[in-house]
Amino acid sequence: AGASAELPRNEEEAIKRSADLVARWPQDPRSHYLRALYFLEQNDTSDAAEHLRSGIALMRTHADALKPEMGYRMTMTLAAIVRSQGDRDAARCMAVAACAAPETQKWDMRTMLVRQKILGAEDE
Repeated sequence: AGASAELPRNEEEAIKRSADLVARWPQDPRSHYLRALYFLEQNDTSDAAEHLRSGIALMRTHADALKPEMGYRMTMTLAAIVRSQGDRDAARCMAVAACAAPETQKWDMRTMLVRQKILGAEDE
């Protein structure tokens, strides 16, 4: 059946099961995103960033199966982590394309990135 059939529909449950999901589907970007969310709940930004980077890299091989919003979500989350670690320029470089996508214009995450001054007026 694959990961799609077995991913919990409830995000909270999926986050709790994220270690198992990554072990079972290490090539699925969604499992890495959920694991990153787990680590963010634990205030472990280093491990969260590692899983987000893995998930973003895996999106290239899943472009036909997954909507681009998944990649945007991971990229924006990673940009927020990088910004929190003090590198505004790297965060901006990561976030600008995702934040420019029509799908993300009303996302809370995009608004947060603007508020954190990751994106400037020139990026709006």
